[in-house]
Amino acid sequence: MSGDAKAPTRTLLFFTRISAWLSILIIVAGMAVQSLQINLFAQSEVDQAYSNAVAAQMAQSLKSRLEDTRAQQMAASSHPQTLTALRSNDETWRETLKLFMPGVQRLLLLSKNNSQGLQDDLGFAVQELVTRTLRGADMRVEAVMRKNKLQFYWASPVADAAGNIRGVLLAEYGPEWLDRLRAAAGTDVGEVVVTQMLNPGSDQGLELLRAGDSSSDGHVVTETINDYWYLTYLPADNRPKLALMPLITPWLIVLVATLLLLFVMLYLQKRDLRNNQVALLTHVRQMVRKGQDHPPKYTVALFYDLAQHMRQLCFGSSASGAIAIESPQAESDDDGDLMPEREKMNVSLEQPRPGPKVAASDSSAQPIAFGSSLPQMTVIDDEDDDPFEAPEPAEQPTTSTDAAQPEPVPETKPKPRKKEPPAPMVSPPIMPKHIFRAYDIRGVVGHELSEEVAYWIGRSLAVELKHRGFNKICLAWDGRRSSPPLAENLERGLLDAGCNVMILGAQPTGLLYFATHETDAKCGVMITGSHNPPQYNGIKIVVDRLPFAMEDLQGLYHRIVRNDLPTDTRGARESRQLNDAYLQRIDDDVSLNRQMKVVVDAGNGIAGPLATQLMSRLGVDCVPLFCDVDGRFPNHHPDPTVPDNLVALQQAVEEHKADLGLAFDGDGDRLVLVDNHGKIIWPDRLLMLLLRDILPRNPGRDVVFDVKSSRHLPGVIIGSGGRPDMWKTGHSLMKQRMHERNAVVGAEFSGHIYIKERWYGFDDGLYAAARILEVLAQQNVPVAMIFSRVPEDTSTPELHINTSDDAKFSLLEQLQKDEDLTRGARVHTIDGLRLEFPDGWGLIRASNTTPALTLRFAGNDQQAIGRIQQRLRQALNRHAPDLALPF
Repeated sequence: MSGDAKAPTRTLLFFTRISAWLSILIIVAGMAVQSLQINLFAQSEVDQAYSNAVAAQMAQSLKSRLEDTRAQQMAASSHPQTLTALRSNDETWRETLKLFMPGVQRLLLLSKNNSQGLQDDLGFAVQELVTRTLRGADMRVEAVMRKNKLQFYWASPVADAAGNIRGVLLAEYGPEWLDRLRAAAGTDVGEVVVTQMLNPGSDQGLELLRAGDSSSDGHVVTETINDYWYLTYLPADNRPKLALMPLITPWLIVLVATLLLLFVMLYLQKRDLRNNQVALLTHVRQMVRKGQDHPPKYTVALFYDLAQHMRQLCFGSSASGAIAIESPQAESDDDGDLMPEREKMNVSLEQPRPGPKVAASDSSAQPIAFGSSLPQMTVIDDEDDDPFEAPEPAEQPTTSTDAAQPEPVPETKPKPRKKEPPAPMVSPPIMPKHIFRAYDIRGVVGHELSEEVAYWIGRSLAVELKHRGFNKICLAWDGRRSSPPLAENLERGLLDAGCNVMILGAQPTGLLYFATHETDAKCGVMITGSHNPPQYNGIKIVVDRLPFAMEDLQGLYHRIVRNDLPTDTRGARESRQLNDAYLQRIDDDVSLNRQMKVVVDAGNGIAGPLATQLMSRLGVDCVPLFCDVDGRFPNHHPDPTVPDNLVALQQAVEEHKADLGLAFDGDGDRLVLVDNHGKIIWPDRLLMLLLRDILPRNPGRDVVFDVKSSRHLPGVIIGSGGRPDMWKTGHSLMKQRMHERNAVVGAEFSGHIYIKERWYGFDDGLYAAARILEVLAQQNVPVAMIFSRVPEDTSTPELHINTSDDAKFSLLEQLQKDEDLTRGARVHTIDGLRLEFPDGWGLIRASNTTPALTLRFAGNDQQAIGRIQQRLRQALNRHAPDLALPF
């Protein structure tokens, strides 16, 4: 059965057309992208140039405004009559000066004697500005947010004929002082923001001015006005924009020309193919019908080749007239060379071929032919032989006729390999789970926290660090006698698990935290029992400069229990001495305006030596008390929150007539102050003093305090321009909260003080003491008088009720549901139970470090405290009558 095959529809031009159209699409896409890029780049350059020009103009306008005001202020302060008015306290001359200083709301002439105490009316920032000017600092303007209103202050020196500074001319301007710049920044230009940033390390500042509207995609430019004022310009939507068409017009012309040329080439190609096709058909017809071979001139090689094949088919026939097709004469061999078929068939089968190494059972080498049996062979295994040593020849079998079978070749045994025995897996001991507490690891030395336990904690911590991408950790310890051996074993565990260790030695906890910020090791571990008695010790951990606590500590415990502790490599050890760098960093940051005498009670803790050195660097007349390190704590427990532990400090302050006393705990991260009358200033009131100095320079920032702190704190924070945030007690929880809220300062009633402005935000008793001394030294009045202006309740110290770890949490749940207890109170359950009443408050919470309940009460007077205690006492007797109550 035969029939015509279906004619193909694909021509020679099919792939040519596809390639051409694809090329056009690629060219068009490339041109479009390139045109868009050119337009964006050009627009970006225009935006940048426009923004730079406008920002520079705005900055120059503000600089001119500042220079004009500065010139007016300097002229007023340098006038001879100003010095006379300063000495005679002439009010008339001040009123005259205000006429020549447009925009001034208030003008003060301050001598050195009456320049103190401005903080009560104008705030600590203005007090510091006046103090700097009296010391000869350059005149500058400073903005302060006071009572939710922005004020500008200029302070210029008033000097005598000899150039000695006798006083200060202080001028106060309102927010309308910058109205001229506000008017210049119209909505058609863009948005202008002027910010004051006194703290270079902070990412937030005080916004002085905002005017105009901006778009979301403009080029932002920041101009420097002076060392601490910055102008940021954001352009509006109606900024100059480039048109798209003029940019892409040349490309459109090129595209059209390319298409025209392509169509011309395709037409010429199609015509040439058609001419060659007609010529080929005519040539074949002449050869087949007439036997004539008159080849035409082909212009395409394909048609010439087809004509040659057609000639062979037509004139290469056999004698019978049948057309014979020649078979190929050669094919490719294994190496790619052409080998004639006849030569291939004559290849001798006796030629050797490559194959495995064999030992033949017959000594004679016979050719192997098809159909014959193979001689007996033994394969020699060379896997374990030395590659550089030739193998010994195999023994030849005997040819004796007595032997029924040839003697087998003896088996070659591989040489034994030397392998190191695997490292023995040592199982960890039974790990006491209760020492892994909320904030840190804490237990009785030898009984709960042994040297072996410390080793496995180090192993587990090293594995956890490596999983988090860290391979280096700082190690320090306090002055307890058990701390060095615990640190040594923890270090050994870290090294065995492949973690590098930087040894800092016996140091306060604050210096360890400092090392995680100032060295290449962002992690740290501190062996310390903090404020606990000598038989206790513990471990505080920092990972990536944040506390390692709560679930993270439980993860260490479970890793040890399941023995998930690989030891691939061993870590390296190095030692660093950071005492000088740490003290110098504080000394560079803090400056005291007057001489002070301070008694320092370190409780024989590790902070004593560095605390006395710091006082000396700050120029303080220091009276050391129990500043020698003695881990037995022979004088009193290193817990400054217990009033009995402060008796010696109170007596020393009165005996030496000191300005104040400072008490640190065992590892130096907590602080309590005693004023010049021996009165204890608890940390929540220390926070009030600090935030009044810090918040005017950082308005709107959060201040974090724990549930044990004073009820007056929120009002003081809001009045100083901040946002109060009450949080759970515990240094790890507080530092985590500080980080989440980007708080500028915080404190716990237990003495942990966290300062983010000019510092790192961790709790460091030594740095907190330096900052408090700086604020107190700004006022030349007794410390007791300064704190008399800070709100205070009648309060109790921390009280404790001993119980079990399980019972304390269940009891709190019952108390929170007790309606008789909570009736009429504002209830806070963020950490335990805090009850606030109009005249006082009470707190009961579960301690996260000991099996106990912690309580504190405060109120207008003892009567209010007694009433709140009575209500709580009745509730505790209902739910846990066996507890021994301390009130």
